[in-house]
Amino acid sequence: MMNFDVFLQHKLSKFCRDRDREIAQQLLDWMKQKRHSEIRQRAVLEFVSGFCRDMDQPLDELDIEDIKRWMYGEHLRVANNGARFGKPYLLKPRTFNNYREILMNIYKMLKGEDEAKAFLKSLEMMGGIEPSISEDEILTEEERFRAVKAAKTLQDQCMIAILADTGARISEVLKLRFCDIHPHEDGRFRVIFQTSKMTGVGKAPRRENPLYIAIGYVRQYLASFDKDMLQSEEKMFQCGYNGAYRIIVQAGKDAGV
Repeated sequence: MMNFDVFLQHKLSKFCRDRDREIAQQLLDWMKQKRHSEIRQRAVLEFVSGFCRDMDQPLDELDIEDIKRWMYGEHLRVANNGARFGKPYLLKPRTFNNYREILMNIYKMLKGEDEAKAFLKSLEMMGGIEPSISEDEILTEEERFRAVKAAKTLQDQCMIAILADTGARISEVLKLRFCDIHPHEDGRFRVIFQTSKMTGVGKAPRRENPLYIAIGYVRQYLASFDKDMLQSEEKMFQCGYNGAYRIIVQAGKDAGV
């Protein structure tokens, strides 16, 4: 297993923005002063790393509405992922409250006690104990098809179709490389997501998902690139989290869902 200090430095090196890395280091220093366990420090750093990848701005430039939108998106992603299997999934209250606590501590560190209290009050209105996702907000398979078709470009259709098929986070889909899409002999595809949890030096576990709704869109999208590109580590989708979020919302509006 990776040494704990090596793990921390490895995770910190993966931050895209220097300012986010500095804030994450400050948070770790604060946790060490408070004698938080290594397990807790690891879990918090994993969360902050993933959260920063989702955001287009540095942590100290985010406002309450940016964070509320992300939290709501997590609720909705989990709910829709459960609907694919006919199960009443929601983001667990313990998970929601854990996210809220971490983000509140970051907010307090960056903006002071008063701002942190306002932030906490705002999140509580979302229903921290019982996430406020109604059945009407969970898409049926037919509604997911309509949202995919309503997207304006083939790239956008491919991105939304993969989201609908896999239940992945927006940030996970935006990190997909061309080489992460693998064709099957029967004409289907499977997509391989590299997860963020490290199990050893240079090792990252993978999660594989078959594609159904996305097959036709992925095939058309890949056909527009040459063979060398399809085997490369170039990212499939050239947009940030907020841009992708707007594309998805607009497709949903145009589809009437």
